[in-house]
Amino acid sequence: MIFSFEDAIELLLVIFFFASVGSFLNVLAYRLVHDKSFFAVRSSCPDCQTIIPWYYNIPLISFFWLRGQSSCCQKKISWLYPLIELLSTLVFTLHFFCITFYSSYTSMIYYLPLSCLLVAIRTDLEEMVILTPLSLWIAPLGLIAAFLGWLPITVYESLLGAIGGYTLLYIINCIAIKIRGEPGIGEGDMDLIALIGAFWGIQFLPYILWGASIIGLGMSLFFIKKNQDLLVIRVPFGPSLAISIFLIHLYSFM
Repeated sequence: MIFSFEDAIELLLVIFFFASVGSFLNVLAYRLVHDKSFFAVRSSCPDCQTIIPWYYNIPLISFFWLRGQSSCCQKKISWLYPLIELLSTLVFTLHFFCITFYSSYTSMIYYLPLSCLLVAIRTDLEEMVILTPLSLWIAPLGLIAAFLGWLPITVYESLLGAIGGYTLLYIINCIAIKIRGEPGIGEGDMDLIALIGAFWGIQFLPYILWGASIIGLGMSLFFIKKNQDLLVIRVPFGPSLAISIFLIHLYSFM
C-alpha cells in the first residue's frame, strides 16, 4: 500500500482532533474534580487565574514549547495535561483506524467509555477520586447499547460484567479490610469496573483484572518510597484498570 500525501494529511488531522479531545477531557476532569464551573468559556491559569491565550493552549505542543511552565507566572504545569492528551491521541487514533479498517462502525459507541476512562485516570492520579457520574451512571448505557446490538456482546453478558465486576472488587475490598483494617479498593474503582463490565462484558473481566494487577504492582513499585511498607502505601487503581482495558480493547481488533 502506498502512503500518499493525502493520507498523511488525513492522519495529521485525525491525530490533532483526538489530541484536542484529550485537551477537552483534561478541562472536564479538572473542573469537575475541583468543583469549578464547566460553562466558563476560556481556560485560565490554575495559579494566577490569568486567561490562557489560544496559542498556549495547543494540545501537547504548548506544554513542550513552554517547557512545562505557565507563560504568565512561570509555575509548573501538571504533567497530567500532556499525559491525558497523549493517551487520548494514541487510544482514539488507533481505535478510529481499527473500526475503519474492519468497517465496524457500531464500535464508535466505545468512544464514550474510553473517554470516561481517560477522565478517571486524570482524577484518580490527581485527587484519588473517580467521578460517579462518569463511571457508574454511564454503565446503564452499556446495557442499552448491548440490547440495541451496538456492542459485540449480549445484554446478558453486559449485565453480568457490570454486576460481576462490581461484586468481585467489593469482595476483595472486604478481604483487604479484614487484613489491613482499612479499605484496599476505593468505591470509585468498583464503579469503574461496573462501567467496564457493562461495555466489554463478563468474558474480558479476568484478563482486565489480571492486567490491571500487574500494572498496579508496577505503579506501586514506582510510587513507593524507601523503607515504606508496600501494604500501607495508597496507589490509585483506576489508571491500572483503564490502561489494562485500553490494551485489551485494541488487541481485540487484531
